[in-house]
Amino acid sequence: MLTLLGVPDEDSARLCALTDTAFSMTRHTPQEILDARGHLESYMAEMIGIRRRRPTDDLLGALVAERDREERLTEQQLISFAFLLVTAGYLSTSNAIASGFLTLLAHPEQFDRLRGDPELIVSAAEELLRVNPSAITGALLRVALEDVELGGVAIRAGEGVLPAIGSANHDALLFADPERVDILREGGSHLAFGHGIHRCLGAHMARMELQVALAVLLERLPSARLAVPGQELVWKDHPVSRGLVSLPVTW
Repeated sequence: MLTLLGVPDEDSARLCALTDTAFSMTRHTPQEILDARGHLESYMAEMIGIRRRRPTDDLLGALVAERDREERLTEQQLISFAFLLVTAGYLSTSNAIASGFLTLLAHPEQFDRLRGDPELIVSAAEELLRVNPSAITGALLRVALEDVELGGVAIRAGEGVLPAIGSANHDALLFADPERVDILREGGSHLAFGHGIHRCLGAHMARMELQVALAVLLERLPSARLAVPGQELVWKDHPVSRGLVSLPVTW
């Protein structure tokens, strides 16, 4: 996603580090989180300005041209959109790759099956996305417009709800034995990318990135295994996105 937006390679590591800080809850101070978000927005504003002076054919250049021609976005909306593409594109993909590979390492029979038949990469990617949805909540509070009962819980009009969207991928009504990892699983429609008008804009790219990552890992690290006990792995403290801080492996 960073390449599509036109972010120079030398800036990628810094933007990823700022993103991890910007979406932290406890590993950084509130001021550090605000500063990281401010740096990201300033960077986006600078990139937008550069494209106004020297138009480009990358995604950000196209957004700038569209905004200036049609004025369908305000300047702040354009900056916020670019901010979202950078942060969500990095977080969701890196989380999916690391969590998915960890799941395979934790289920060696599935890893062996995939090694034996790389043609299963597409179905394996879908199962790993189902088991490890990056977006574990809806991020934004939903407010009930009227009294409603949901799952046996009464929600009154005006009350806020933060749905655990990731739990839908483990719904026994849709998935047989939902806690079982099965790269041959058929049927069911997971919500790793959301649904309807809120469906992830980068869903197709994210799928491709995960599939390519799995193919490369199978080719280069076919004997990979965890380098530390599973209980020593550290998970990010992001409020809406589930992912590992690192995944140490050996081979």
